[in-house]
Amino acid sequence: MTEIPTFKMSASFILKDDFEMYLSKNHDLFFRRIIEHINNRIDSTENDDLLCWILDEEYDEKLELRLPNHGFKKALEKAMNYFENIEEYETCHFINDLKKQI
Repeated sequence: MTEIPTFKMSASFILKDDFEMYLSKNHDLFFRRIIEHINNRIDSTENDDLLCWILDEEYDEKLELRLPNHGFKKALEKAMNYFENIEEYETCHFINDLKKQI
């Protein structure tokens, strides 16, 4: 069973347009989790759509972040952009393989 990670961040970033920029600068593991989660869902080693927990640093609340099947394509596109920017092309290749399976 896969352990669901917890990421610390301010929930106010989730509601703003700069959420993607915030993630790109601060949460490499978040994008890696997207890939892991989708791969596990395809392989049926994860059945729940719970991607991760967000620990809101401002209000000390734990929030669920879910990734339903219909969000896989968009999530992989965001991850692809991130990994292209950091020039991690092996991961980009793996993302392309995942896209073919969804």
